[in-house]
Amino acid sequence: LADLDPEAARNSTGELPVQLAQKTRQLLVRGRELLGRLKGLSTNLPPADAEDGDLWTAYQQTVVLTELALRSVQTFPSGTGEQLRLCQGLELGLDLVEQRTRTLLAILDARQRQRERLETLAHHLAALVQGRPLHLKPFEELAEALLREAQGGEPLRWQAASAEQPECWAAAHCLNTAQLMARLARLDLEWRGGLAEAVLAALLHDAGMAAMPAELLGFDRLFKDEDRRQMEAHVGLSAEAVRRLAPQEAWLVDVVRAHHERIDGTGYPTGARGPAIPRLARLLAVCDVYAALICPRPHRAALTPRAALTETLLEAEKGRLDPDMAQLLLEVSFYPIGSLVELSDGAIGVVVATNPLGRDLSTPVRPVIRLVRDENGQATARATYVNLAQCEGRHIVRGLTEDERRDVLGSSSWYL
Repeated sequence: LADLDPEAARNSTGELPVQLAQKTRQLLVRGRELLGRLKGLSTNLPPADAEDGDLWTAYQQTVVLTELALRSVQTFPSGTGEQLRLCQGLELGLDLVEQRTRTLLAILDARQRQRERLETLAHHLAALVQGRPLHLKPFEELAEALLREAQGGEPLRWQAASAEQPECWAAAHCLNTAQLMARLARLDLEWRGGLAEAVLAALLHDAGMAAMPAELLGFDRLFKDEDRRQMEAHVGLSAEAVRRLAPQEAWLVDVVRAHHERIDGTGYPTGARGPAIPRLARLLAVCDVYAALICPRPHRAALTPRAALTETLLEAEKGRLDPDMAQLLLEVSFYPIGSLVELSDGAIGVVVATNPLGRDLSTPVRPVIRLVRDENGQATARATYVNLAQCEGRHIVRGLTEDERRDVLGSSSWYL
């Protein structure tokens, strides 16, 4: 609209009312400011063909919404009263645009922080396994930041990295494991008072993976014995790196060294059993397994949260993982915040908050849901929230797959 200047717009289109009400002019100015903010965003968006290119689509949709809202002024009558009535709709449209713009800004900021966090940790892990001088403080600060996010109720944000860059691969897995540890350790009576230390152990537990050959991490088939031995060597590399980093923290070295031990003695490197495995290492093993399952690997796709939970609980049932530690997953990951789920009446929604869960897998899970489609399959016009804990006869029947998520949400999946 010719930079949204009323006079210029009138001259270029000949369609604006002869007399613009003050409210209409104010909304045009607000629209110009919103378009300016959107223009500033364009240089920071990922390409449309990138893995998170749906942000670009969402950006384009938001620009179109803004233009449509502003062009509606061309249909306004000259009468002030009629204009003010129509301004209500225009204002609602601009409110929606502003909300989407704020969300885009927040997501871009969060993703930038995640990228920087991943790159920084990857750099530190590479330096650590290479024996370069390094202080414990950066790891402690990151552990505290992850704890603050968990305590603030932020959702789990799983990160993935290519096996072609072992240090980034290791950093992504350590971050994922540490995020989960930040939420589980508070549920364990022994470690409730040492949350920062527990998260620190998770951040460092797979440092040795940064030294693994890229071709080994990228295997899409079963390991041969020699390959397995090489991979298992990462535990010793991790423990030695942590010993150099924090020689006074013997407990930390012991936990890192034991995170692949198993309750039934089938783990490595020593085949320790049951109580001989440090308690925190048993909890770390659960976090490590779940975090690996929830992310893609060269030989398999990422599991859904429910499938990853089931696999982890089965490992405990077989006697490999500590069952008490594995049960803690029920508190955070049955349907994590952000999961897209189908309800018993056919409605579809996104988990936005959790309620305390029982220990019985057969008991319906009852988090808080934001509906995106009603029971008739129609998209919801306004945000509608349902607390399943307060709804008799309404419960989750399944979680939707990533493909189904994109089919349901399309390019709006970024928004949720």
